[in-house]
Amino acid sequence: MYDSIPHFPATYTDGNLANVAPSTQPKILILGTAAYGRTDADWKVTQIAGAEKEFKTTGSLIRGLYEVAAQGANNIFLRRLPTGTPAILAHLGSEAAGDHDGITITTVQEDAEAGSRYAIWYDAANERVAIYDNDAEAWIYDSDNILAEDTGLISVSGSFNPAATLDIGTEAVPVNLEDVVALVDIAFPLPANSDIEFTAGTDGEAPSLMQLYEALHEVYADLEASNYDFIVPMEATLDALNVIDLTAGEITTLGLDALTDYPVAGSSTDALGKVFVQEYLGQFYFWWDMDDDGTAEIFPSVGSADATHDIDGTVLTVSDFNEVNFAHQLAMAAYKASITMSSSIGFIGVNKPDGFDRASLANWIGELPTYTEESDGTIIVAGAGDNGSGLLGNKFMAGKFGFRDGLKFGGFFATDTEFPDGTEEEDDNDVLIDIGKHINVTYAWLLQVNQYIAPSNQTGSARPYVASAATTLAGKYAVLKENQEANGFNGQLKNVKMDTMKLIPLRHINELLSVRYVGVRKEDSVGAMVTGSRTGALPTSDYTKISTIRVANRLIKGIRALGLTVQGEPTSELEIRALENQISTFLASEVSLRMCGKASASLSYTAASLQLGQITCDVQFRPPNSLETIKIRMSVLPAE
Repeated sequence: MYDSIPHFPATYTDGNLANVAPSTQPKILILGTAAYGRTDADWKVTQIAGAEKEFKTTGSLIRGLYEVAAQGANNIFLRRLPTGTPAILAHLGSEAAGDHDGITITTVQEDAEAGSRYAIWYDAANERVAIYDNDAEAWIYDSDNILAEDTGLISVSGSFNPAATLDIGTEAVPVNLEDVVALVDIAFPLPANSDIEFTAGTDGEAPSLMQLYEALHEVYADLEASNYDFIVPMEATLDALNVIDLTAGEITTLGLDALTDYPVAGSSTDALGKVFVQEYLGQFYFWWDMDDDGTAEIFPSVGSADATHDIDGTVLTVSDFNEVNFAHQLAMAAYKASITMSSSIGFIGVNKPDGFDRASLANWIGELPTYTEESDGTIIVAGAGDNGSGLLGNKFMAGKFGFRDGLKFGGFFATDTEFPDGTEEEDDNDVLIDIGKHINVTYAWLLQVNQYIAPSNQTGSARPYVASAATTLAGKYAVLKENQEANGFNGQLKNVKMDTMKLIPLRHINELLSVRYVGVRKEDSVGAMVTGSRTGALPTSDYTKISTIRVANRLIKGIRALGLTVQGEPTSELEIRALENQISTFLASEVSLRMCGKASASLSYTAASLQLGQITCDVQFRPPNSLETIKIRMSVLPAE
């Protein structure tokens, strides 16, 4: 209050003793970029202010948090994508003659501040290195394990050079990583053969499409053993620019075949190429072929890797590179998680239109393909001239000549390579595995009216901004029960406005919904509301409705929980039947809660499977079939 008077102000903070009740909502994981924070762990949101302090507000991560929270979601987790680079202090102890590389310090934290956050004490004579965290005011690494055990925040590689004599810092006064080279240059005349160097970290707030794909690939690999209901990859879109959709002439004109490094995000060369992925020593490496000639334009520097060879020196061919797509990548990740540890649904949007005027929206939406019905009843896009355009022409949603035999609606399917162009796989019923049931694709871009303050906002106060509705839909479904659909008042959206979508006519909305996009429209009595809430599964799937896949996931979770109580125990016919009864009781309770209309389960096994500790649980349920449409028939009675 009295800024000009020297004094000792005090602040009384409250709430630290309050118990935070565990949320019963679905667990939402937001994957986005940020200027700060760890990239190797998920962060549970208890307060938005705490999340902002942890990750800062630049990038897409915190913005996504505000968007899901605006719908009432409260069980939110954040994962900062590894699109930045770590701080690296290399070649400690390399000042002696010879080819000794010395010690290299690499931070787990990937941002521009990592070099100032961590400080080093290097005792050459005693072959000891210790790292201090300035933010936490604590030692986090000591090669002698005295000041600290290894916390995993720092990677130390290489070996000590017995001939090294240069010390850096002391236990009492460690030196920031970013200051080591300058300090050494002043305090100690390095021999000519010394190559100690510092490389600053980068934030990675604006990755190229290929860098975003790589980061998501890495994170999705971790999620197979996680347990998230909803996954939202910020900035990933169904229709990201892709060389698969370009002609050879277009690739050359854009200069994609001349790339030597990742392009600037949002530039004319920012596109997805075909990829070859290799895992080496627990890390993924990526080769990107932009012109489908089997030679990578962008490739890693590790082992024998180059434009035409993998890390092991094996020659790469055209067939080693695969098509990529963000929506298929998300669907595959959610599918793999769902059949292992979790039961997940992904939410993803599309590219923003060039404008929100009628002409721009019409061009963005495009036109449906021309379909032809074959003699066997199959409906296809028969030729290249029949292809659609814009969102309505997207091959995964509407179908396209040359994609999956031109079949109407295209689709997302599990493959042996996990890429869209792999060999499609079948389930136990010999039916192709439609992984579209695990994703929700929206075309909507909405005016967001929440409390997010972008760093570029000079006013320092929240103001509306335009963003994809993918996060909004995830937040909406988080507050609905599994047996509910986002229709009518259930589909009412909070803290958004329809200004951006108001010029889309109903006929175009209907066309978009017909190929499985999820939309948003304005209803006079409701406001902004979800419309056409469907999964990305083909119309022939049993799991076209979100409520169906959510109820199925709920039942799977419940059965898995019961299975955990007996896993590892000796098994007999008696125990198996007891478990079967428990599952039946659980399903009956779900029916009574109206999660499903009917449900049953049976356990089966053979002598051989029982010997291996394996039994099969077959579950059947009738989906909730929520009300969507009321046909009103009005008639006038004659006068009496």
